[in-house]
Amino acid sequence: MIRSDNAPLTLVEVTGVAGSGKSTATSILTGGSFSRADFISARDLKQLPLFLRSLPRLAPLLVENLRRVPRMTWADFKLMVFISSWDTYLRGAATEEPLVFDQGPLYALVRLRAKGIGVASTAAFARWWSEMLGKWLDAISLVIWLDADDEVLLSRLNSREQSHDLQGAPVEASREFFGRYRSLFDEIGLEIERRDRPAIHRIDTGQLRANQVAEAITSFMGSQSERAP
Repeated sequence: MIRSDNAPLTLVEVTGVAGSGKSTATSILTGGSFSRADFISARDLKQLPLFLRSLPRLAPLLVENLRRVPRMTWADFKLMVFISSWDTYLRGAATEEPLVFDQGPLYALVRLRAKGIGVASTAAFARWWSEMLGKWLDAISLVIWLDADDEVLLSRLNSREQSHDLQGAPVEASREFFGRYRSLFDEIGLEIERRDRPAIHRIDTGQLRANQVAEAITSFMGSQSERAP
């Protein structure tokens, strides 16, 4: 279904710390009445203009990156392009269904700071990060924030097939990792409260199955729709 030019695009970001169930819940949601928001791919030639258009805005960060270690990786740079330009790409989305991010722009903003790359400590990065956060909080309609106790998160990470840096890690290192991400998510949460947008819904997934998490998200979105004028 092609979205008309005047139809609003509903963007939903499912976010949270590693092991909270983001990808599983998103897969269930996008198997029904939701569509998955595409992620950036440097191999897709149609997306090459996004990389090129991002360069002038990212140039100060690339310069600072050369002066500080640890330097950003190619994956970090792709996250910066995604954050800087993906709203432009999404305006052409051929859907009237809500688009759901799994590891969307808010998660990407948190990840860049949590990794501790050298450029993240610069004033140029702070200005860019604040600007991008404001842009995406204006664009996103709903943030679903998933979390669980550290023990539950670590158990999930250790038992899944997909590799993660925390698999087999000491408990204290894992707690520090989760705490760092939560602190940055809390920072975004405070900004959401200050702006009074977008809507945010927190779900403790510790005692819930994946389908129950997806049902809770769908139910909350339905209640939000009923309140809309």
